[in-house]
Amino acid sequence: MSENKEKNGYEKLTPQRRRLFDRVMYNLQNNASVWQQGWKNAGVPVSGISKKRYNGVNRMFLSAAMMERGYTDNRWVTFRQMKERGWTFKKDAEGNSLGKNAGESVEYFELRDRTTKQPFDEHTLDGMTAAEKDDYKDENVYAIRKYYCVFNAEVIDGIPALERSEPQPGERNERAEHILSLWSDTEAKITYGGNSAFYNKERDEIRLPRREDFLNLQEFYSTALHEVGHSTGHETRLNRSFGKPGTPEYAVEELRAEIASMFIEQDLGIEAEEKHVENNSAYIKHWYEKLKSDPNILFKAIADADRICGFVMAKENAAKKEVVHYSIREDELEQGVFSYMLLTQGDGKLNLGLGRPFPSREALLNKFHEMQALPENAGKEYREVELDELKAMSGIEEKPKNGNAEETEEVQPSETFLPPSAVAAVSAEAPAPVKIEEEKVAAHGIDALTRMDDREIVDRAARMKHGEKFLALFNGETKEGGEEKDERSLMARLAMMTGDNERQLMRIFRVSGQFREDKPISYYEKMAKEEMKFVAGLRASTPRAATNGKQGGRFANVK
Repeated sequence: MSENKEKNGYEKLTPQRRRLFDRVMYNLQNNASVWQQGWKNAGVPVSGISKKRYNGVNRMFLSAAMMERGYTDNRWVTFRQMKERGWTFKKDAEGNSLGKNAGESVEYFELRDRTTKQPFDEHTLDGMTAAEKDDYKDENVYAIRKYYCVFNAEVIDGIPALERSEPQPGERNERAEHILSLWSDTEAKITYGGNSAFYNKERDEIRLPRREDFLNLQEFYSTALHEVGHSTGHETRLNRSFGKPGTPEYAVEELRAEIASMFIEQDLGIEAEEKHVENNSAYIKHWYEKLKSDPNILFKAIADADRICGFVMAKENAAKKEVVHYSIREDELEQGVFSYMLLTQGDGKLNLGLGRPFPSREALLNKFHEMQALPENAGKEYREVELDELKAMSGIEEKPKNGNAEETEEVQPSETFLPPSAVAAVSAEAPAPVKIEEEKVAAHGIDALTRMDDREIVDRAARMKHGEKFLALFNGETKEGGEEKDERSLMARLAMMTGDNERQLMRIFRVSGQFREDKPISYYEKMAKEEMKFVAGLRASTPRAATNGKQGGRFANVK
């Protein structure tokens, strides 16, 4: 054991991490970049049972093992999974088991409760926002590293044959083409020309040589995806610090992008190119020295690369989803009796989702959530919009009213939200007028909100610091010593949650106990603008003393 290895933390690495680190350092010493050419041929390591991909450092562990052992099958299973299915280890010509010393360790982290030291119950976080969950975990939860052993499918007898789809060298990769086009249109613009490839963070722009200047398509894809990896560091995406080209900090960023491009190419089935490896030779010495001084830099870079890959591939997946726009409409059938319908975009009409109206908003939302969980709707993204916006999307023009006669837009039943069995059932029923005699909806309070995002705003505000005071104000109680002060206090708290969405702020405020019918709506609209401006000032780090002082404070104009 060398003194240097003791100091830099090498001896504290787990055996599996130490093995991976040694392999990477060997490659760098031999000027072969992080990996050797050809190590990605077998694809992304996956569970041979669930087909779920291994991520992060486990992906690196198993990919390195596939390269070292020459495996061309990317599936891995545990011994227990083998036993349950009656699979066994293959034997060599001498009758020796191929499973001997073939196991590879993968790691995972188990969360423990700091107080009980027992496995942490995730249901404890139910109802919290993402920020609140993070804060709670920081204070009350810790993680311990655990391991289990997996074996590659090539040493297993009885496992079904792998279905292979071998990419042809030089073949156009449609998924890569789609990602690059999507990235240029919606993220960092990609321009072509010159003889170098780079990402300009200030302009948020990727520059690449022309395609015909690359030796082949693999080299083009590898280079382009490497720069896409850099562009995820922009403040509007993953917000990383780069440093300037040529600096040690930028060398670490190059390491992240190098591993990230490897992961993305692995996902897309793109082969590594020797030229691509050579292009990084300028950084190899920097990487070697950095990792030699601190081995954990490698594992931090792998974690960052995993996030980069996940971010890029999520964009591809989101682009594939069908967007379904919808709105929830409330109709009063008679005094105190309401009907709720989920309407979706149609061609010249609105479609009636879920097949029927509902007597309460809660009943509709429960059915809506059940529908979204159906397998046939997994590829859809649901976006709620205002009813007027939905009509415009559907090509419905507003018709002038004739006297007092009320005209309504045509609503057609829709199969969009129904499984086949439900569609058949609804289609077989004769249309009948809807009579609702169940729950009545209060004129004020959270139950009067018909939009999910509005209800979520109220729920979040109630769970935050001083949530009890917010609820008291929302329910109409006096807390600030005066009617207008109470109105402004609630308006400001809502403005903190709704940002610059004045329409949403007014929708929520109008169902609160602070809204008074005897005051003109223009009065509250003016107040909303003032409180939004006040909140914006706080977010811009305006000193509180300047806004809360007795002479020039927030309530200075309150009579």
